[in-house]
Amino acid sequence: MIVIPLNICIFYVLFCCLQSLFSEHCLVAVDSLLITLFRPPVNCRICCGLTQVDRVSRLSREWFKEHYAYSGRPVIVTDAMANWSALETFNFEFFRSIYTHDSPVLALTEDCQFFPYETGFRNLSEVFLMTSERSNLHSGSEPWYIGWYV
Repeated sequence: MIVIPLNICIFYVLFCCLQSLFSEHCLVAVDSLLITLFRPPVNCRICCGLTQVDRVSRLSREWFKEHYAYSGRPVIVTDAMANWSALETFNFEFFRSIYTHDSPVLALTEDCQFFPYETGFRNLSEVFLMTSERSNLHSGSEPWYIGWYV
């Protein structure tokens, strides 16, 4: 029988664990609970004494710069997206057309770039295979929300 000293066994186990850790892209799978629990603290001093948030429309650049840009005061610009073409352009079909079926981004899950929240999707490829009824949130279809970065 061959006897291996305990310190060599411990070293081997630690080496294997560390090697595994360094070969992983992400140590912890990111989900919404972890993001919520471990988000950085927010400094709220800027809002001390704030009793209301201004709601404005038809705001010129000059007015915004003079009254809000460097003041730290929050403002809601109610018509900020009125002429924004992304409202018409950015939709489910637009993003499906960007990521072709052979895009490597669609299959990746281990690079921490896909956040399915509670949808059941495992990657972007599955997202872009959903029915048009579900993608458009038609009545009776399962709701969905995802996040990703590329």
